[in-house]
Amino acid sequence: MCMNLVRYKIRQHFKEQFADPGRTPVKADNDQRPLDNPVTADEIQAAFAKLCNGQATELLKYGAATLAQPIADLLNYGFETGDHIHRGEGILLGLPKPNKPAGQCASLRPIVLLNSIRKAVSLIALKRISPKVEVFLSPYHSGFRPSRSTVDAVWTHRWIAARAQTYPEKFYILGIDMSRAFDTIDHDKLLSVLRTFLTDDEIRLICLLLQDTTFALWNERHVLSPFMNNTGTPQGDSLSPVLFVVYLEAALRDLANELDLPRSILQHMIVYRLHLPQQSNHREDSIRGPSHLSTVVAHDEHVQDRAHQDQAQPKTPKDRKQRAKREAWRTTRKLGSLLGDSEDLSRRKNLAAAALHRNPCSALQLLRAPHPALQLRALTNTELVALESFHRKQLRKVIGIVYPCVITNKALYERTETEPLRFFPLRQRWRLFGHILRRPTTITANRFMEDYFQPSEQQKFRGRPRTTLPVTLDADLRCLPDGHRLTKAADLILLRCCARDGLGWKRLTQSLIAYTPYEGERDQDSTHTNAELCRRLARQQARPV
Repeated sequence: MCMNLVRYKIRQHFKEQFADPGRTPVKADNDQRPLDNPVTADEIQAAFAKLCNGQATELLKYGAATLAQPIADLLNYGFETGDHIHRGEGILLGLPKPNKPAGQCASLRPIVLLNSIRKAVSLIALKRISPKVEVFLSPYHSGFRPSRSTVDAVWTHRWIAARAQTYPEKFYILGIDMSRAFDTIDHDKLLSVLRTFLTDDEIRLICLLLQDTTFALWNERHVLSPFMNNTGTPQGDSLSPVLFVVYLEAALRDLANELDLPRSILQHMIVYRLHLPQQSNHREDSIRGPSHLSTVVAHDEHVQDRAHQDQAQPKTPKDRKQRAKREAWRTTRKLGSLLGDSEDLSRRKNLAAAALHRNPCSALQLLRAPHPALQLRALTNTELVALESFHRKQLRKVIGIVYPCVITNKALYERTETEPLRFFPLRQRWRLFGHILRRPTTITANRFMEDYFQPSEQQKFRGRPRTTLPVTLDADLRCLPDGHRLTKAADLILLRCCARDGLGWKRLTQSLIAYTPYEGERDQDSTHTNAELCRRLARQQARPV
């Protein structure tokens, strides 16, 4: 009896989240007429091919050639008669959230398992609406978009930090983290936004996925009675994130109208998934926008914001010694990484050592593929040598090489099928740099790269420049005898033109790797020594005989 009571309370908790009595469910499609552009067997077959391998999808994925046409006929018949194919009910799982107190319903994260037919229909709708959604969204959105990712936002943060370490300027970055964003979407308002730029067929496909949605809670091998869902988008298919991004775009536009501000104010935002950091040079602007965002968004019931706002102030004192002590922004976490490169590197070393201690069996695969965040780090030569030493130490632990047994670095890399760690960040950094340069100049990452080279009213800090991401990119180029640099806006424009040629950019990346020393001796590790050597060779080649 006690266990049944626990299940009932958990079911009621999730029912209150997904079934809002104040909202009406999506009405059934009463237009019993065929689609203007019917669903084809090729669309069904392409959608089945994108499903992940597994026991639930094997029949559909590998029998698509036989099943695609009958399923397409059933979908089209449903639109003609109103008798739609059964799309199944979502199985709701309550998984415990990390670092949350156990025994509370609020500590459970809802995960929805959807029917494979429903996922295929979602893929068809997504393919049809993707070009129009891409036009509707503003450039500052980087989540759930093709050729865009969270790395765009991290890259932007690195260039903001580089500007703050070059000039005595202040940048205020205030972020808002949305909680239960997918689960609080109003279907009526979502459809009203979609009708402004989608066709009637696309709206009918989306309504088919939103109407008559039921969730059944699975708890300890028991599936409880299902309940109707009339709010949010089910998290389990590829269409739900795109619908949320459209919904969020409409909320941000309402924010600009509510504050009576120009639409350009939104260009200072870096929207990635459910986080909305806003960058500004003025503290009042950075606080005013997000504080009004929670008011406008809650008033329109667009999303519910969590009472969590984090603010980072990259401010740089003029005295060099005081800068290191007073730069508290370096320990501010954004997207799982600290803004300070050295601080984040030290933190990730500790995490890597702890992960190796917990699970040494799979550690070699992890060490062969370093963390992607390493490509965004601006490391000094000392930090790079120390990082490679730490990497080799971890490799020796994995293969069981302990004193008095010894192994050379070259033999260690050959035995573990790895390479010195300096090549990975160099290769990935320039691949990402070229990818961003090929994107439109209106995206946030390109805008802040251009802003970095804009003149400032303040004078630069005296002394040697800090090792930042732009400085590291320029140091990479100085290793080449071609004379390319990255010190002004004209250099950025020239590199953008070079990036348009994918093969040429690939050859540039290979040249950078070729000019990087492999052995890692201390006298060959210095970037300055390599650059000086290349400059001497270039002068000798240009000298007349």
